[in-house]
Amino acid sequence: MYAEDPFRSTQNEFYRLKGQLAAGQITQQQFDDALKGMMVEHGGRWWMIGTQSGKWYTHDGKNWVESQPPTGQPQVTYAPPERISRGPWVDARTEAMPSAVPVMAGFGRRVGAYLIDLAIVFLAALLETSFLGTETTGTVIGMLLVVGYYVGFWAQGDQTIGKMLLGIKVVRTDGSPVSLGRALVRYIGYQIDGLFLGLGFLWAAWDSKKQGWHDKIAGTYVVRS
Repeated sequence: MYAEDPFRSTQNEFYRLKGQLAAGQITQQQFDDALKGMMVEHGGRWWMIGTQSGKWYTHDGKNWVESQPPTGQPQVTYAPPERISRGPWVDARTEAMPSAVPVMAGFGRRVGAYLIDLAIVFLAALLETSFLGTETTGTVIGMLLVVGYYVGFWAQGDQTIGKMLLGIKVVRTDGSPVSLGRALVRYIGYQIDGLFLGLGFLWAAWDSKKQGWHDKIAGTYVVRS
């Protein structure tokens, strides 16, 4: 039983579990099972939080319908598993809303996006060299263009062109957008990856959180957009 407002407490617990799911600390089944035990009974009705949207639903006797929770201090009652495992739970479980839990991008998509970005950067470098040559000024401008490409796209829209084409994006580990400073730190992480013959990039292939070294350094994930 929650000490204070159970609706607020349940919602806070939902987002805590959602963060653990996104980080790979719990499975989807563990996430679903945890939510099944967090139903609130108030005014003779059952209330539950939608697994996909994070919105509140109440059962009107026939269906689960979206509704704002009431104020006050209702008692939290844990429903028996057999009551939740079928019927009303299934209705709320299949709510037609986009998932609030990000899905980690596979290594293949990340490699594909990286190669597309590499081709774009290489083409830009060729064009820059043809106009400015290989003198010091041209080299410095070329380096700034490369840094600006990655950092700018990550900070402005969470996606480089390669990631955009393959439907993935960069987010912070709490799900929030990447700031300019964090994007710069992530790019520095790229350079560290390169110092170890690309091992930092390959790390995402077997890491439990699908993070390369640059992701761990910057506190980011690459997820499906």
